[in-house]
Amino acid sequence: MDNPRTAARASLPERTWPDRDSCYRPAGRLRMGTDPEISVTDPGGRVHGLENLFVSETALVATIGSTSPTPTMVALAIRVARSIRERGGRGEP
Repeated sequence: MDNPRTAARASLPERTWPDRDSCYRPAGRLRMGTDPEISVTDPGGRVHGLENLFVSETALVATIGSTSPTPTMVALAIRVARSIRERGGRGEP
């Protein structure tokens, strides 16, 4: 039987959004959501299928407007940090 982590890693490219760039910063390549079939991370930033891998960067944002994405990324980083803390740092759902 395949290792679940290996299987999850192998399926990641299928769940990313290619060619979704704006403002010269990659954006929208890692979709957030509750359904692992159509998203890469859960709403807390944890990669589906991997217990302790979290993402907090512009790839989670669908698009970037004409202003700096820094405030949005800070808010997202805080959200992901809270998600990790609520899981006790163990990646448990």
